[in-house]
Amino acid sequence: MGLDMYLKGKRYLRVSEREIYADELAEVGDVFCLGYEINQLEFEIGYWRKANAIHYWFVQNVQGGQDDCREYEVPFSAIVKLRDLCKEVLQNGEEYAEKFLPPASGFFFGNADVDEYYWEYVKRTYEIMYELCLNDDVSTGMIEVFYQSSW
Repeated sequence: MGLDMYLKGKRYLRVSEREIYADELAEVGDVFCLGYEINQLEFEIGYWRKANAIHYWFVQNVQGGQDDCREYEVPFSAIVKLRDLCKEVLQNGEEYAEKFLPPASGFFFGNADVDEYYWEYVKRTYEIMYELCLNDDVSTGMIEVFYQSSW
């Protein structure tokens, strides 16, 4: 057991897209969806394990303080905010990290220290958020981003 964290993308397919890719969607639908029509794509954007500071940030900034393992939509402004925060933490070191992106303790949440694992997941988070910020489909809302944890 432990803290598992998922960042997912969802993209609804417009009718015109479903028409263009009808054959491909039908083939996938026959294999995975019992023949039902596919009108949305869902895909994994990021995954973390026991990155408790990042989880705590999502709880406070996206989930309204509720740590309940439900799926929450992540607005583009939050993606930008987390990208910028991770960049600042990486540039300013441990004291800054402790103050602005502190590790969080919790049941099966992993180590609550600013150690090499902390720096690895902050760097990875920065890279994920940076790429999302460059994606026009994310910034325009064509791709919706969701966060969910499990512990």
